Amino acid sequence: MPKIARSGQDWILDRFIGTLGVNALMPGFMTFMASPIVGFNNADLDYISAHTKGVVSMRETYRKVGDYRANLAKSAESDGYTVTARRHYYYASLAYGFAQYTVQEDYSPLKKALHDKCQNAFAKVIKYADYPIEKVEIPFVDEPAYEATTFPGVLHLPKGEGPFPCVIFIPGTDMHKEQVPNPEDNIFIKRGMAVLALDGPGQGESLLRMLKVRVDTWNYERAVSAAIDYLETRPEIDASRIATFGVSTGSYWSPRAAIWEARHKNRIKAAGGLAAQWEPHFVTEFEYAQPNFKSNYMYMAGEDSEEAFDSKAPLHDLRQDIGEITCPILIVQGEFDELCTPDQVEAILANAKAPHEMRIYENEFHPMGGVAVEAYELSADWLRDRLDGKPVAQKLIHRVARL
Repeated sequence: MPKIARSGQDWILDRFIGTLGVNALMPGFMTFMASPIVGFNNADLDYISAHTKGVVSMRETYRKVGDYRANLAKSAESDGYTVTARRHYYYASLAYGFAQYTVQEDYSPLKKALHDKCQNAFAKVIKYADYPIEKVEIPFVDEPAYEATTFPGVLHLPKGEGPFPCVIFIPGTDMHKEQVPNPEDNIFIKRGMAVLALDGPGQGESLLRMLKVRVDTWNYERAVSAAIDYLETRPEIDASRIATFGVSTGSYWSPRAAIWEARHKNRIKAAGGLAAQWEPHFVTEFEYAQPNFKSNYMYMAGEDSEEAFDSKAPLHDLRQDIGEITCPILIVQGEFDELCTPDQVEAILANAKAPHEMRIYENEFHPMGGVAVEAYELSADWLRDRLDGKPVAQKLIHRVARL
């Protein structure tokens, strides 16, 4: 598939980035990246911000940061300083991962080279990690196409024998499995929970190698179900205590997975989401947000026709199906989220029959950068409580003040 230039609008994003810097992508984006949840080095972000003048130059600045950190990591590794090497390899993996995201073109040698560097750096993180981390392959059959394949995940395990409760982490459309959780500061491991981070259909590594199995309206929830099938084969995992947690568009796939499981095996015990992208039909993201959102989603879906893509958008809707979820639901949202308002989320939650909780952080936008630590750790605590069987309020809408 050729690179998508959504209605010739690429230049708009370049102008905004050139004028306003990387934060033009979303208010609070760089603050989120610098938080311990992701764990970028602040000096690297300062360099990226200062030298980025458009999408292509952003790719180059991320790549340069990746090369710089990879060289530091190799030097530390050769001297036997594996803890230092691990941290720099993680910085390198993050930088290369964001660099490859900006290339939206199948069979691109540049995208593959950048993604290979991301993977190679993270393999070193796994090698030198101070708790067990494993890259895994999850068997999956994409039902409409009957395409048998596997997709990758990264399984983080607490130290000890287990079995452990497990959170399936579902990244957003501009994220990848190596980004969250931060292996230097893993909020799930600290709470005694395993976490399986996915590159589901259309994401990260899967996007590069599964060109026939792209994201469609219903297959991500089937991929999550396949991930639960896989977790049931692992003796370290307590398969009776599995939750999902998604960010941005991942917050849409998290309840969709709970709906799918409620119709079939009902194995999800809690479904959480942060920075909810629940707006019916994703109209704001696809039509009013910066154009890269839509072009990237089209790329993930393998669709280069806007008209064909738009015809499927109305199928992205939780308003009716959310009533089928049987497990507790958590949504954490910014007051001024530019892709989905708290009022829209509340209106959809009103149709839920399961216990549900919503936290709204004042004066925060979609990335929730100013409250990333609070929001993610709140979610981790909530998930652990649900997997431990602690009672939950039937309905709670809570507005949270911040500095």
